[in-house]
Amino acid sequence: MIGNTQANYDAVNKQNVSVRHIFNYGYPQLKEEIQKLSKDVGRGQYSKGVIFIREVQKYVTKENYKDTRASHLVVAALIATVAFAAAFTIPGGYRSENGTAILRRNKAFQLFMVADSIAMAFSLSAVVTHFWLSYVTEDTKDFNEELFHASIWFTLFSMAAMVIAFVTGTYAMLAPSLGLAIITCLIGLSFFLLAIWIIRLSNTE
Repeated sequence: MIGNTQANYDAVNKQNVSVRHIFNYGYPQLKEEIQKLSKDVGRGQYSKGVIFIREVQKYVTKENYKDTRASHLVVAALIATVAFAAAFTIPGGYRSENGTAILRRNKAFQLFMVADSIAMAFSLSAVVTHFWLSYVTEDTKDFNEELFHASIWFTLFSMAAMVIAFVTGTYAMLAPSLGLAIITCLIGLSFFLLAIWIIRLSNTE
Protein backbone atom coordinates (compact mmCIF):
# COMPACT_ATOMS: atom_id res chain seq x y z
CA MET A 1 0.00 0.00 0.00
CA ILE A 2 1.23 3.52 -0.83
CA GLY A 3 2.69 5.28 2.19
CA ASN A 4 4.18 2.20 3.85
CA THR A 5 7.60 2.70 2.25
CA GLN A 6 9.76 5.70 1.52
CA ALA A 7 9.67 6.37 -2.22
CA ASN A 8 8.79 8.99 -4.80
CA TYR A 9 5.29 8.01 -5.81
CA ASP A 10 5.02 10.95 -8.21
CA ALA A 11 7.85 9.62 -10.43
CA VAL A 12 6.66 8.89 -13.96
CA ASN A 13 7.61 6.32 -16.61
CA LYS A 14 8.25 6.90 -20.32
CA GLN A 15 4.50 7.18 -20.88
CA ASN A 16 4.33 9.98 -18.26
CA VAL A 17 2.27 7.81 -15.88
CA SER A 18 3.11 8.11 -12.18
CA VAL A 19 3.21 5.35 -9.57
CA ARG A 20 0.44 7.12 -7.65
CA HIS A 21 -1.78 7.18 -10.75
CA ILE A 22 -1.20 3.47 -11.36
CA PHE A 23 -2.08 2.67 -7.75
CA ASN A 24 -5.25 4.80 -7.76
CA TYR A 25 -6.60 4.14 -11.25
CA GLY A 26 -4.72 1.10 -12.53
CA TYR A 27 -2.60 0.74 -15.66
CA PRO A 28 -4.03 -1.88 -18.04
CA GLN A 29 -1.06 -1.75 -20.43
CA LEU A 30 1.38 -2.64 -17.66
CA LYS A 31 -0.88 -5.42 -16.40
CA GLU A 32 -1.16 -6.96 -19.85
CA GLU A 33 2.61 -6.81 -20.36
CA ILE A 34 3.32 -8.48 -17.01
CA GLN A 35 0.73 -11.17 -17.68
CA LYS A 36 2.15 -11.85 -21.13
CA LEU A 37 5.70 -12.18 -19.79
CA SER A 38 4.54 -14.50 -17.01
CA LYS A 39 2.84 -16.78 -19.53
CA ASP A 40 6.02 -16.90 -21.61
CA VAL A 41 8.02 -17.85 -18.52
CA GLY A 42 5.53 -20.60 -17.69
CA ARG A 43 5.77 -21.93 -21.28
CA GLY A 44 2.04 -22.48 -21.41
CA GLN A 45 1.86 -24.63 -18.28
CA TYR A 46 -0.22 -22.03 -16.44
CA SER A 47 -3.22 -20.52 -18.19
CA LYS A 48 -3.04 -17.39 -16.07
CA GLY A 49 0.76 -17.23 -16.00
CA VAL A 50 3.16 -17.78 -13.13
CA ILE A 51 2.27 -14.34 -11.80
CA PHE A 52 -1.29 -13.83 -10.70
CA ILE A 53 -2.44 -10.21 -10.62
CA ARG A 54 -5.23 -9.70 -8.11
CA GLU A 55 -7.91 -7.23 -9.04
CA VAL A 56 -7.97 -4.48 -6.43
CA GLN A 57 -11.32 -2.91 -5.74
CA LYS A 58 -10.94 0.86 -5.67
CA TYR A 59 -12.98 2.41 -2.92
CA VAL A 60 -13.33 5.77 -4.66
CA THR A 61 -12.98 6.41 -8.37
CA LYS A 62 -13.95 9.23 -10.69
CA GLU A 63 -17.00 7.22 -11.67
CA ASN A 64 -18.40 6.42 -8.23
CA TYR A 65 -17.12 9.22 -5.98
CA LYS A 66 -20.29 11.30 -6.38
CA ASP A 67 -22.35 8.56 -4.74
CA THR A 68 -19.68 8.12 -2.07
CA ARG A 69 -19.61 11.87 -1.43
CA ALA A 70 -23.40 11.90 -1.04
CA SER A 71 -23.29 9.17 1.62
CA HIS A 72 -20.45 10.94 3.44
CA LEU A 73 -22.45 14.17 3.39
CA VAL A 74 -25.39 12.42 5.05
CA VAL A 75 -23.12 11.06 7.80
CA ALA A 76 -21.51 14.46 8.44
CA ALA A 77 -24.88 16.20 8.52
CA LEU A 78 -26.25 13.59 10.93
CA ILE A 79 -23.31 14.06 13.31
CA ALA A 80 -23.76 17.84 13.17
CA THR A 81 -27.47 17.45 13.96
CA VAL A 82 -26.81 15.17 16.94
CA ALA A 83 -24.05 17.44 18.26
CA PHE A 84 -26.31 20.49 17.97
CA ALA A 85 -29.15 18.73 19.78
CA ALA A 86 -26.83 17.42 22.52
CA ALA A 87 -25.64 20.96 23.30
CA PHE A 88 -29.18 22.00 24.26
CA THR A 89 -30.36 18.75 25.87
CA ILE A 90 -27.41 18.56 28.20
CA PRO A 91 -26.88 15.85 30.85
CA GLY A 92 -28.41 16.78 34.19
CA GLY A 93 -30.68 19.46 32.80
CA TYR A 94 -30.97 23.15 33.74
CA ARG A 95 -31.66 25.10 36.90
CA SER A 96 -35.21 26.43 36.83
CA GLU A 97 -34.34 29.75 38.46
CA ASN A 98 -31.68 30.97 36.03
CA GLY A 99 -31.50 28.41 33.18
CA THR A 100 -27.85 27.44 33.79
CA ALA A 101 -26.61 23.86 33.58
CA ILE A 102 -26.87 21.94 36.84
CA LEU A 103 -23.60 20.06 36.21
CA ARG A 104 -21.67 23.07 34.89
CA ARG A 105 -18.96 22.69 37.58
CA ASN A 106 -18.55 18.96 36.95
CA LYS A 107 -15.29 18.15 35.16
CA ALA A 108 -16.82 15.34 33.10
CA PHE A 109 -19.64 17.66 32.02
CA GLN A 110 -17.12 20.30 30.98
CA LEU A 111 -15.28 17.74 28.87
CA PHE A 112 -18.62 16.72 27.37
CA MET A 113 -19.27 20.29 26.22
CA VAL A 114 -15.77 20.63 24.76
CA ALA A 115 -15.99 17.31 22.90
CA ASP A 116 -19.48 18.10 21.63
CA SER A 117 -18.27 21.47 20.33
CA ILE A 118 -15.35 19.77 18.55
CA ALA A 119 -17.75 17.26 16.97
CA MET A 120 -19.96 20.11 15.82
CA ALA A 121 -17.04 22.05 14.31
CA PHE A 122 -15.50 19.08 12.46
CA SER A 123 -18.80 17.72 11.16
CA LEU A 124 -19.81 21.13 9.82
CA SER A 125 -16.35 21.44 8.26
CA ALA A 126 -17.01 18.13 6.47
CA VAL A 127 -20.40 19.39 5.29
CA VAL A 128 -18.87 22.62 3.96
CA THR A 129 -16.11 20.64 2.23
CA HIS A 130 -18.67 18.43 0.49
CA PHE A 131 -20.65 21.46 -0.64
CA TRP A 132 -17.47 23.02 -1.97
CA LEU A 133 -16.58 19.75 -3.69
CA SER A 134 -19.89 19.79 -5.54
CA TYR A 135 -19.19 23.35 -6.70
CA VAL A 136 -15.60 22.62 -7.77
CA THR A 137 -16.62 19.40 -9.54
CA GLU A 138 -19.41 21.11 -11.43
CA ASP A 139 -17.05 23.86 -12.53
CA THR A 140 -13.96 21.80 -13.43
CA LYS A 141 -15.54 18.38 -14.15
CA ASP A 142 -12.68 16.76 -12.22
CA PHE A 143 -12.27 14.84 -8.97
CA ASN A 144 -10.47 16.79 -6.23
CA GLU A 145 -8.81 14.04 -4.21
CA GLU A 146 -7.29 16.37 -1.60
CA LEU A 147 -10.62 17.93 -0.64
CA PHE A 148 -12.31 14.55 -0.57
CA HIS A 149 -9.68 13.12 1.79
CA ALA A 150 -9.94 16.24 3.98
CA SER A 151 -13.69 15.69 4.32
CA ILE A 152 -13.08 12.08 5.36
CA TRP A 153 -10.68 13.17 8.12
CA PHE A 154 -13.14 15.85 9.30
CA THR A 155 -15.86 13.21 9.57
CA LEU A 156 -13.60 10.74 11.40
CA PHE A 157 -12.51 13.38 13.92
CA SER A 158 -16.13 14.39 14.51
CA MET A 159 -17.03 10.72 15.13
CA ALA A 160 -14.23 10.40 17.68
CA ALA A 161 -15.34 13.60 19.41
CA MET A 162 -18.92 12.33 19.55
CA VAL A 163 -17.76 9.15 21.27
CA ILE A 164 -15.81 11.18 23.83
CA ALA A 165 -18.85 13.41 24.36
CA PHE A 166 -21.02 10.34 24.95
CA VAL A 167 -18.54 8.85 27.42
CA THR A 168 -18.04 12.04 29.43
CA GLY A 169 -21.74 12.91 29.37
CA THR A 170 -22.84 9.51 30.67
CA TYR A 171 -20.07 9.56 33.29
CA ALA A 172 -21.26 12.95 34.55
CA MET A 173 -24.80 11.60 35.00
CA LEU A 174 -23.81 8.20 36.43
CA ALA A 175 -21.00 9.38 38.73
CA PRO A 176 -22.93 8.39 41.91
CA SER A 177 -23.05 4.81 40.55
CA LEU A 178 -19.33 4.57 39.85
CA GLY A 179 -19.33 0.95 38.70
CA LEU A 180 -22.06 1.52 36.13
CA ALA A 181 -20.35 4.72 34.99
CA ILE A 182 -17.03 2.95 34.39
CA ILE A 183 -18.65 0.04 32.52
CA THR A 184 -20.57 2.44 30.30
CA CYS A 185 -17.41 4.43 29.56
CA LEU A 186 -15.44 1.30 28.68
CA ILE A 187 -18.17 0.16 26.29
CA GLY A 188 -18.20 3.58 24.64
CA LEU A 189 -14.41 3.72 24.34
CA SER A 190 -14.38 0.31 22.66
CA PHE A 191 -15.27 2.28 19.52
CA PHE A 192 -11.61 3.25 19.15
CA LEU A 193 -10.42 -0.35 19.41
CA LEU A 194 -12.98 -1.43 16.82
CA ALA A 195 -12.00 1.44 14.51
CA ILE A 196 -8.30 0.51 14.74
CA TRP A 197 -9.16 -3.14 14.07
CA ILE A 198 -11.20 -2.20 10.98
CA ILE A 199 -8.39 0.01 9.63
CA ARG A 200 -5.77 -2.69 10.18
CA LEU A 201 -8.05 -5.29 8.59
CA SER A 202 -8.57 -3.14 5.50
CA ASN A 203 -4.81 -2.55 5.16
CA THR A 204 -4.03 -6.26 5.16
CA GLU A 205 -6.35 -7.05 2.25
